[in-house]
Amino acid sequence: MKYGIENIKEAIVIFIKLGHAVEVRLEDNKITLMEGITFVPKLWSIKKLWDDRVAVVNQAKDIDAAEKVEINAFVAAELDLKNDKVEAIIEKTIEAILETTGVIDKIVELRNLIQEAKEAS
Repeated sequence: MKYGIENIKEAIVIFIKLGHAVEVRLEDNKITLMEGITFVPKLWSIKKLWDDRVAVVNQAKDIDAAEKVEINAFVAAELDLKNDKVEAIIEKTIEAILETTGVIDKIVELRNLIQEAKEAS
């Protein structure tokens, strides 16, 4: 079953917006208490990630090579921060998430096989 990648794209946009908020607050190389307080509402966007987590995980498990290319192009188009370090962190985080979902899926499969073998014996 193909799930598509729309929820993944929405999650990426949330990461990008959070990255931009961090970038803005770090323009003077520090975050003041007031800047920190104004950052709190941005953190609420993480709730959207939590609410959509099942769809995002299903889409990530189902991703193919063409969709990875599409996601990378989407990130390149959407992510344009002045702070190259923040931008690089976001890009690497997204790449790592996309790469590890397949590994995690295989680990879960292996765990289930081990559990089934234990129950059968």
